[in-house]
Amino acid sequence: MSLNILIKSAIQRIQGYITMINYLIAFALTQIIEIPVAYLFGYRKALEIFAIFLINLITHPTLNIFIHFCITYNLLPLNILTITLLEIAVALIEWGLLVYVFGLKSIKKLFLLSFTMNTASYLSGLFIFPL
Repeated sequence: MSLNILIKSAIQRIQGYITMINYLIAFALTQIIEIPVAYLFGYRKALEIFAIFLINLITHPTLNIFIHFCITYNLLPLNILTITLLEIAVALIEWGLLVYVFGLKSIKKLFLLSFTMNTASYLSGLFIFPL
């Protein structure tokens, strides 16, 4: 194995680690932002907060894997419009999951919660990880 191949392999590993670290930071920041928003909306019980965490655990990696494939295979132009539309889709999916978990009695409140949480974390993400 040549030195050039070893260096290239090491660089690829480092880039992979950086990508994973950036993802974990983004996921942690999402929780740091969205959980307090849910708390402000009155969702304070441990099981309620845990449910919101689990919903994020479903949607956050799914969105990021989709974005990764879009970048890798040039599937969509990743610009502010595309990312915003994807975030709106995630907010709608999370709203549906919130309704499933918390029930139909607070459907409007859950809609507002989902869009408030996602708007707050999306705008924070744009500030921290600009496009």
